[in-house]
Parts: sequence; C-alpha cells; structure tokens
Amino acid sequence: MSGEKQNEQQPAIRIVGNVGNGLDEDQAGQDNAALDEFERLAADTILDDDDGDDPSAKEEKSTILVQKNLPKFANFRVNPDTIFDMWGASDRQDMDDNIYVTTKAFAPRFEDDVDLRKVRFFETVTANDGVVRLVWCFVPENDGKRPNLWLTSRCAALEMAQTQWMTMRSRKKLQQFTYRPANKDHGVPKFSGLTKGQLIAQIRQQGMLVDSEDHPFYRRVTDTEE
Repeated sequence: MSGEKQNEQQPAIRIVGNVGNGLDEDQAGQDNAALDEFERLAADTILDDDDGDDPSAKEEKSTILVQKNLPKFANFRVNPDTIFDMWGASDRQDMDDNIYVTTKAFAPRFEDDVDLRKVRFFETVTANDGVVRLVWCFVPENDGKRPNLWLTSRCAALEMAQTQWMTMRSRKKLQQFTYRPANKDHGVPKFSGLTKGQLIAQIRQQGMLVDSEDHPFYRRVTDTEE
C-alpha cells in the first residue's frame, strides 16, 4: 500500500531539464528565417482565385478589328463620338471585302485609276463578347438615282445604334438589311477609349491607309508593280 501511495504522489511526467528542440539559439533563428523566406516566396508565386488568368491583363493591348460586317444576329452599339468619314475604295479578294482609304492630299493620285467613295467608320461593340470593331460602310449617294437598299439600310442601322442596342440581319429576298432595337438592354457599352486619330492609326497599322506611291494597293491598281 505504501508503494501505491508513493506512486500517486509522483507527477505523471517528470521534467529533468530544458530539453528544447535540440538546437542552439543561433541555429533555431536561422531556421525560422528560412521558414519566413519560404512563406514569402509562396505568397509571391502561388496563384489565388483573385489573381486572374493573365499576368499582363492590365497592360494588354490589342489591334481593333476593321471589317465590313458584324457577327450575325449580334446585339451592338455604336460610339457616337468616334464616327468619321474618309475617301476609300473596296477591294474584293477571295470572299472578303477589304477597304483601303487615303488621305485628302493623296486622294487625287487615284483619280484615273480608282473610283474613290466616301466611307464612314463606326466604332462598335457587341454585347455577347465585348469585342470592339471598326465597321465601315459606304455613304449612300444622293444623286437622284434609285438608292442602294443594302447601303441605306446598313447605314441606318448603324446610325440608330448610337443611342440604343440594335440587331440586324441581311434579307436577300428584300435586298436589304432589316434591323430593330435589341430585346434586351445590355447596359452601358464599353468602347476602346481611343480618339478618332488613334483609330485611324489602327487602320494604318493594318496596312489599309494608302498615303504613298510605295503602298502595295496603289502600285497594284496603277499597274506600277515591279
């Protein structure tokens, strides 16, 4: 019995000294610093859900599409502040209608070779994908002749899209585009933020601005290719 009482009085664990982690203070401090560095490295490199998909997304720039047609059945808006006219001519290659425009000073060089017409450019944005496009349309001529319904209806739809979301489609039997306001208001449109001059620079960047005799389109239509 005396042995059992003696055991009950003894603590469950006997501490015989400051065992620690088996490392001296200098070594422990170095290891802690290394662990801190690893944590910082992990924080700087491992992607979280809030980090996005593209490291350059905020700095990313793209070339604006310059084309004749919008996607079929798209809902679209037009920026009323960036509509502009230029002298130009279309050039059909394969199944695509390309546009080439020129400056007011260089336009007379085409007088005997190309029938230049007034081209109107509309900065558009489509609702489903948010893509900004520079859509071009020949301005209908008021020459007393029967109007080209393809031109007049297309320009009318683009003009109306300055104030509301629109949709249009081609109707071959009617030989024109039919158009109407979109069924849904897609909110405030987000355009490129570029000025007219910057949009024209985009046209030049894509080789569609003819302002010298060295331009491939000018050399082709004037038969001066080597």
